[in-house]
Amino acid sequence: MKFTLTIICVFATGIAVGLTHVLPETLPYSEATTIILYILIAQIGFSLGSSPNLKDLLKEINLKNLLIPIGTIAGTLLFSLITGCIIGKHSPGEWLALGSGLGYYSLSSVLILDLKTSQIGLQAAQELATLAIFTNIIREILSISLIPIIARKFDAYAAVSATGVCSLDVALPFIERQGGKRMVAISVLHGAVLELCAPLLVTLFCMF
Repeated sequence: MKFTLTIICVFATGIAVGLTHVLPETLPYSEATTIILYILIAQIGFSLGSSPNLKDLLKEINLKNLLIPIGTIAGTLLFSLITGCIIGKHSPGEWLALGSGLGYYSLSSVLILDLKTSQIGLQAAQELATLAIFTNIIREILSISLIPIIARKFDAYAAVSATGVCSLDVALPFIERQGGKRMVAISVLHGAVLELCAPLLVTLFCMF
């Protein structure tokens, strides 16, 4: 929770700085966004390669355990599309792009801003990227807070699915507390698969 609150404070600070117009409008924001995007994608490889659970993670790669991230992706996209149909402000592809963040708010927002600016304009792309940050942060906060309830009402696998990408890191201690050591490798596998799929799915749906 402390980490999430820090992210929110940093985001709010960015908004405050933007409102004061301290930074010049001539700064190469698009180039900076692209550089940050590359760094975030490289970080995915670094985190997976340096993970102490990598050996256990590879052992858990089988069809049965891969059904968990597949189900998470399918369910997230389905309800994102349903929400989009109800609200209707954005196109179905944009709602699917928002859902495709799968809790990865930093990468998905940067990617959406980078890909959608040329399609819908900078202001509309910024609004969409901001919405991506909020929806994915809210998912993280709610899922971590509700892990004990979800695990009790359903099971530990449901708790893993609810947390999305953060089952790889932030939510892992909470999942282990509810499901035991046996859930650690499964939770890491789930988060790793989603972390790899998120940029691919966001890129795909940003095309529509």
